[in-house]
Amino acid sequence: MKKIFSLLLIMAMVFTIVPMGALAADSGGTWEIGTPMNIGRHDPGVVEVQGKIYAIGGRNSTNSWQYTVEMYDPASDTWEFKASMPKPKQNFALSVVNNKIYVIGGHIPDDGVGLDAVSTVEMYDPSTNTWTTKASMSTVRTYFSTAVVNDKIYAIGGYRDGLEPLSSVEMYDPDTNTWTTKASMSSNRTQFATAVIDNKIYAFGGYDQISLLDTIEVYDPQNNAWIISDTMQQAEYQLEATVLNDNVYIAQRSSKSILKYDPFKKLWSTIPSMNFARSQPGITVLNDKIYVVGGSDDIVEIYTPGSDVDAPLNLTATGGDAKVMLNWNEVTDADTYNVYRSLTSGGPYTSVATNVYGTSYVDSPLTNGTTYYYVVTAVNENGESAYSNEASATPQSDDNNRAILTIILNSGLVKEYDVSMSEVNTFMTWYESKSSLFYKFDKDYNLGSDISRTDYVVHDMIELFEVREYKVSE
Repeated sequence: MKKIFSLLLIMAMVFTIVPMGALAADSGGTWEIGTPMNIGRHDPGVVEVQGKIYAIGGRNSTNSWQYTVEMYDPASDTWEFKASMPKPKQNFALSVVNNKIYVIGGHIPDDGVGLDAVSTVEMYDPSTNTWTTKASMSTVRTYFSTAVVNDKIYAIGGYRDGLEPLSSVEMYDPDTNTWTTKASMSSNRTQFATAVIDNKIYAFGGYDQISLLDTIEVYDPQNNAWIISDTMQQAEYQLEATVLNDNVYIAQRSSKSILKYDPFKKLWSTIPSMNFARSQPGITVLNDKIYVVGGSDDIVEIYTPGSDVDAPLNLTATGGDAKVMLNWNEVTDADTYNVYRSLTSGGPYTSVATNVYGTSYVDSPLTNGTTYYYVVTAVNENGESAYSNEASATPQSDDNNRAILTIILNSGLVKEYDVSMSEVNTFMTWYESKSSLFYKFDKDYNLGSDISRTDYVVHDMIELFEVREYKVSE
């Protein structure tokens, strides 16, 4: 005995959209392990000069202070020692002007067991492999940051000797070998990162000795003024940053993660994680690749950015019987799409399908009662996009839920199908997305001598349809 219920529209059994939040995944670049340094370094200074990378100072794996300098040559894929700094040093800042490296401030070991914060400046000339002492800052600084705009070096914030936090800024002119006081930040800030975009200095996160900071301050040298422009996803300190293609990449302390920030869109994203967590590594750019150097070891990791193709938007997931139906918005420049799945929100994700044409996909067979999490990427000849938003669904059995699906065609022909609610959901997904020209109904009744019976319903021929759901008596 069947009891019939008339419905104008059957909603999916499970329908959930889970946004990733403001922190999206960036386009799918790749990491590779580079040639290691000769010495493991914690908190080294790392910069690029004329196609070479220089790793300077820091501490080695036994916590010994370093004054050694290593240079990486990508042509030979080797590191070699260069002239050492006059004294071991760490917690200093590095800047490059006119192909010369300036090592500014920081800590040096004193004659006893403590540390001395200094204001000194040493300049290294790679062309002559020599060091020269330059004019000291007006303020002792350690755990601070520097940035270069128009060949001028700006020393920003940090700690004064005795761990007094600073908001002050001073500018060094290499041509005159002089320092000039500039406008201070709005707050004290130490152990933060800076980056230069469009001749403006961005200061990210840090610590004010009371709390961690999530603010981003921007300095305009032309106006000699700071403003609060944005916030980070969370307050953080011990950060290092570099710039590639007008995006800022920030290495976080004791983490595999690298954050990416677009200052023009004010958009945060994450790139794929490194292979190893790092503690205060150096980070720089060489040949359009990001190099993360050291951080308690001698490991070098190299990131090659992925494609700029847009990520799919508005991914939705609908649970059926042992399956999940996915739909997303079309990406204009996409040739195909890839589908990824996880059993936990936020991943890690496993590839489910590649070379998907159209903007829908049915993932099956799955386990009823288990929640699955999905993201989708767009692919074209330039590579693979970032992840879409995350969507989740929980398949459920519909053994006792069926429906009479009545389809009226433009010609007036009426077609009826006795199908499961899962089949109704799949049909509705196909109709809304128009992912293919026709929908296929496999009939398992009145076969007679036929091996199979299949109806192909053309999308554009459908005038209307009705769904009448019923429960099958147990």
